[in-house]
Amino acid sequence: MAEGFDRRRFIKACAGIGAAGAAAAAGIGMLRPLTDMDVEIIPIDYPGIHVLRGSPAPYGLPLIPLEITGDGEMRGVPDAFEDQLQWYRYCGHERTPGAQPDWGDDDLLRYHVTAEQRAGLDSWYAPAIDEVIQWEDMPENTPEAIFRDYPGVGAPFRWRSEGQPPEETLTGILLRAPVDELEFTEGILPDREEELLEWMPEHPDDPDSRLMACLSICTHFCCVARFHEDRLAEQSGWGDKIFCTCHLSRYEPFLIDQYHRTIFRYPDEVPEETPEPQPA
Repeated sequence: MAEGFDRRRFIKACAGIGAAGAAAAAGIGMLRPLTDMDVEIIPIDYPGIHVLRGSPAPYGLPLIPLEITGDGEMRGVPDAFEDQLQWYRYCGHERTPGAQPDWGDDDLLRYHVTAEQRAGLDSWYAPAIDEVIQWEDMPENTPEAIFRDYPGVGAPFRWRSEGQPPEETLTGILLRAPVDELEFTEGILPDREEELLEWMPEHPDDPDSRLMACLSICTHFCCVARFHEDRLAEQSGWGDKIFCTCHLSRYEPFLIDQYHRTIFRYPDEVPEETPEPQPA
């Protein structure tokens, strides 16, 4: 489970999801607020990293659109799509500051691991923890021997979370994806493919690679999934997947799918209706 996770908030969230499921089964409109939680359940659609069949996770990992700044820094774009920030509001992050439009800090990606993971960390990015990720940092493939034969490379980051406690931190995985490995499912329409590719900038030194990012908070039980990090993944035959060690959820790193799920919206987030002007 993620460091500093607010279990009470998550249990409340699970209760809400269960109530929403019961409401749907009973034919009750999903837009009706759950009065006992004082929140509204709303449906959303989002593109994400494909979750493999048989995984306990029900949904894919939401994409984070990227751009490379003039200084060569990796920046997540929070408004590339209408209501995009809603994609990241799950697992107790519904009211996380970084998932709100009025976040006041920068949108740069910074290398990130938990305090427990820092001890003895020997990954290629270890010397740069907390620093802003530069596109030139990313090697072509993972240097660690056990993952060297698998395509691509990844690095964990935090986004829109500077100065926030662990339970309010949005974490993700930055991927250098070989173009010949990148695919879209039938759920992504051709015109949407072109739009999504704009969110994955070409590696400036390598037209055969694209840089892409996703949230790393597992959609099963809110643990943090990783890529080319865990020996258990390789030992289990899933060394080429984004892998969550807690309950063995697996995601296909370079396959983009379309997902539909529900999120919570609190009463103070509902925009007030502007009264129509009255005739004089």
